[in-house]
Amino acid sequence: QEHGISFVTARGSNHYGTAAFYSMMALPHDMVGFSSSIGGGNLMAPYGGADRRIGNNPFSYAFPARERDPVVLDMAQSVVAKGKIIMAGKTGAPIPPDWALDADGVPTTDPVAATQGFLRTMGDYKGSGLSIVVGMLSSMIAGAAMGPTLRDVYEDFAPLNKGHAFCAIRLDFLVDAEQFKRDMD
Repeated sequence: QEHGISFVTARGSNHYGTAAFYSMMALPHDMVGFSSSIGGGNLMAPYGGADRRIGNNPFSYAFPARERDPVVLDMAQSVVAKGKIIMAGKTGAPIPPDWALDADGVPTTDPVAATQGFLRTMGDYKGSGLSIVVGMLSSMIAGAAMGPTLRDVYEDFAPLNKGHAFCAIRLDFLVDAEQFKRDMD
């Protein structure tokens, strides 16, 4: 409220849930909200790689509107959530070939092979790059785990030292807040 922008990080955390939960906290205050997290563990290989080195690293933006619903983006960088692949493995159902790669980096429809390999990044090299920078923003600035030091939320139940980032931007420090919300509508 006082300075027009706030950027804070957290470390020593575990799974933070839905990214939009935090970004949307800014909306009632005529602020744009942002939140991000390192994700659930190293589930993907960087584009062209063959080792799990990056997480799906979710993030969210929330923009207030006046009469209409706010614009809220909540996404991660994997083509699909790992939980969907785990569910397919439990039911014996195949998965689409663009969801995951096996341990050799080959597309697979076998959910068991997919859990031994890695998830695909959405947008290939673009999703890989976005995942890396969201991970750096969420963890490196906070002093939290990243890369090989990041534990898997699906397998490790000890403290994970996950990092998160949160930002709120007060509109009226930059533009007329009411005009901004009218423009959003």
